[in-house]
Amino acid sequence: MKLRDRVKALAGFLKIPWSWEMELAAMLSPLGSAAIPPEIMVKVHRGQSLSPDEKDMVAAVPRIGEQLLANIPRLASVARIVLYQNKRFDGSGYPRDKLAGHEIPIGAQILKILSDLIELESEDLPRAQALEQMGKRPGWYDPDILKKVAACFLEKGEVKDHSENQPVPVSLCDLRPGHVLESNIETEDGTMLFAAGQKVEPLHLQRLRNYAKLRKIVEPLY
Repeated sequence: MKLRDRVKALAGFLKIPWSWEMELAAMLSPLGSAAIPPEIMVKVHRGQSLSPDEKDMVAAVPRIGEQLLANIPRLASVARIVLYQNKRFDGSGYPRDKLAGHEIPIGAQILKILSDLIELESEDLPRAQALEQMGKRPGWYDPDILKKVAACFLEKGEVKDHSENQPVPVSLCDLRPGHVLESNIETEDGTMLFAAGQKVEPLHLQRLRNYAKLRKIVEPLY
């Protein structure tokens, strides 16, 4: 099953309304990696050490893909997913910047998990064992997302029943019109901005972004 197919299946399972961004990012994710030898990318996926020259090459890969997409209308979010496709949840990996945790685009986190799962399965590791091994990589993945991936792909072969909707955590920058809130959006001092059950509208997003400039909003959002 290709990366895009897995992204589509997971997005359906989680009922993510902006899945087209992740699907397109999955298709375009190899853009920059075509410029470097495949054996180096294998080392990256396995977490093996790289030489200084290899590190420089790998560090440039996501940036190349992002630069190719960033100026295309409506693809800024896709470009950002491509840029952070190899970033680990603890902030290590590529690109080398300070972004970590829920600041990393949710689409990029999902691509990272699914890409690594496909890589392990390509080595003839059963899916359950591959996911178990991934769970033993401290700091690599958001544990909540990894659990949801396991729930989606372990129950019935490739895809679990999509009617079993589970909330997925997103950062404020990943919130999109059409999202339905599973929990309240609050500031750190406990002020409720939006109640669970509301459907996010463009005006809500603008209000939240304005609020975030003045007060800290609790993230991730559900």
